[in-house]
Amino acid sequence: MPLTGRPGLPATHVVSPLFEQHHRPVSTDAMPAECVITVPSSTPVWDDAAGKSVYPEPTQIYPGPSDVDGRCRVHRVSDATAATIGDRTLALAAYIVTIPPGSHLVPVNALVTITRCDGDPDLVGAVLQVQGARRSALTWERVLTVQMQQDTAR
Repeated sequence: MPLTGRPGLPATHVVSPLFEQHHRPVSTDAMPAECVITVPSSTPVWDDAAGKSVYPEPTQIYPGPSDVDGRCRVHRVSDATAATIGDRTLALAAYIVTIPPGSHLVPVNALVTITRCDGDPDLVGAVLQVQGARRSALTWERVLTVQMQQDTAR
């Protein structure tokens, strides 16, 4: 005869209902860098002054109005891989960017620009392209997989 009901002791949970509430401030406190996330427009608009179609300014989605700053954590997860685009071979490096969980959902191809990084000042100004966002039933941080084009000597 199959077992029914929840395993374990009555009125207990394997994961506490307060798990996210407890871990969110800890994760946010471990975000020493700052970034801005924008979504480029994919539809050009006509500009009478320029006499041609132009792309509007990208839409900033992070930090949003409810965010104090653009706090984030960024780290490299793999060595650069080579990709051929047109006639150029580019080095692409995979990174993880972590932002607070209450942030706007970040779409693929959004751009993450690092605006402050005391641990690695050379990373300031780097632009990383979002490849995906991890989703989970328990969320105490939003994890973005991103890719950065490395400078190449020619």
